[in-house]
Amino acid sequence: VTIIVHVKNNMAWSISELSVPEGASLSVAGNTMAANDICTSHSGKSFTLTFKMGEASHTVEFSSHMMNSNKVTLTLDGKLKKEMEGALHLDFNPMALCIGDECMMWP
Repeated sequence: VTIIVHVKNNMAWSISELSVPEGASLSVAGNTMAANDICTSHSGKSFTLTFKMGEASHTVEFSSHMMNSNKVTLTLDGKLKKEMEGALHLDFNPMALCIGDECMMWP
């Protein structure tokens, strides 16, 4: 079972869909947050998100671009980087983070 939140947002880049498996938790700055709260309060901002499920714990750093507010760099577990733009559709699972149709395995 997943939780999917759709947010229409006119800001720069945004998290328009966030899906996590049942039993997983998300936190920002050590504070557990619901998926919909992350979509509405953190879109367009730089922050680090922690995904935990069972023994697995992973981080995704969202770094907004200063020169182009529509772009963001995602860094998985401090190692793997991917530049994205626009509305992001994120699907977290213990093996990978899927962004739209592309999946990035946790390093």
